[in-house]
Amino acid sequence: MCFQILGFDVLIDHKFKPYLLEVNASPSFGTDSALDYKIKKNVLGDAFRLLNFSYSKRVKAIRELQEKT
Repeated sequence: MCFQILGFDVLIDHKFKPYLLEVNASPSFGTDSALDYKIKKNVLGDAFRLLNFSYSKRVKAIRELQEKT
């Protein structure tokens, strides 16, 4: 399975019209504030939920790989 998280920079004007400024293929997940941390944490959590990925599935996959070797 392969996926990519893209970073979209959007400017919103006084009429709430969005303007796409750029798309980042490798967005930073470093945080500068509590709000920045909360937003990025939720982005990653949502990505894992969309992939139907959980800790228990990760452990199971690792066990299966270890059994093959």
